[in-house]
Amino acid sequence: SSTLAGTVLSNVKQMSVLQSRGVKNARFAVLKVPTPSVLFEVAFITNQYEARLLEDDGFKDTIMDKLADAIYTFFYARPGMETAPVSSG
Repeated sequence: SSTLAGTVLSNVKQMSVLQSRGVKNARFAVLKVPTPSVLFEVAFITNQYEARLLEDDGFKDTIMDKLADAIYTFFYARPGMETAPVSSG
């Protein structure tokens, strides 16, 4: 979904250490259900600077937080989505 991808990108762009390559559309045959999905490339190991970032646990934790926030925002914090799921743990 372009909307979900845009939400993810806007959250991750807050980390100024990464270059935004924008949202691209493609017809990936990954899921055969009508649910929003995105392929998110965090960084590239062929880029020395980005490869070093991928070795840093703090960087990975921050990226995961940004992704989780974007997914939560997309599914639960939009108008008409008043309730969030209750954690089972």
